[in-house]
Amino acid sequence: MPILEFIITCFLGVILSIALAVSRPVKDKSLNIEVYIWMMLSAVLLVSLVSHLGSLDNALLVSGILFVGIGIFSGVLLIKSPVLQAQSVILLWLVVVIGICIGLGHLLLSILITLIILCIFLALEGFRWTIQPYIKEGYLIAIEISNMKSLDAVDSVMRKLKLELIKKEIVKTDRIHLELTYFSTAATHKVFLRKLCSLKGVGEIIRITL
Repeated sequence: MPILEFIITCFLGVILSIALAVSRPVKDKSLNIEVYIWMMLSAVLLVSLVSHLGSLDNALLVSGILFVGIGIFSGVLLIKSPVLQAQSVILLWLVVVIGICIGLGHLLLSILITLIILCIFLALEGFRWTIQPYIKEGYLIAIEISNMKSLDAVDSVMRKLKLELIKKEIVKTDRIHLELTYFSTAATHKVFLRKLCSLKGVGEIIRITL
């Protein structure tokens, strides 16, 4: 393999992997950009070296071994966090597929696949922002309340805003410690917090998004 072609191949793999990793429209970014770069380079280097030094059959065999390795790695990630890391794992598979295409010499095909994925990312991001006001998420807040009257006022606010209450825990000491778990849109959640802050007898509010 000519040195210049080898350098261009590796450089293209790095650029495409960075573009995909930076553009992923997911909250979970538990896999650093470096992971995608190394996965891309591993696929590019192994497949390209084997295809030039050996045969196409050997290159396909190496591709299969790469898929097995990624499958094991993906399984470990999904066991740790099945919901949050699913999209990151899918992108990891796509990066390896593109790396194999580059390693086999299909540079234009790999660029085309990357552009298609980036367009899908943009469409998903636009769709997410469109429906975001209507998506309900889980929230957990802990409130310190000084008296029962203030507790009744909190209940009244929740009924008016029609929050979907999941769990409610009250611990009475010298003050009343209230923990609420509920589903709400982001906008309604902000309104609820503002109204809580305006109530008399309501002290510290700890906000945790589930």
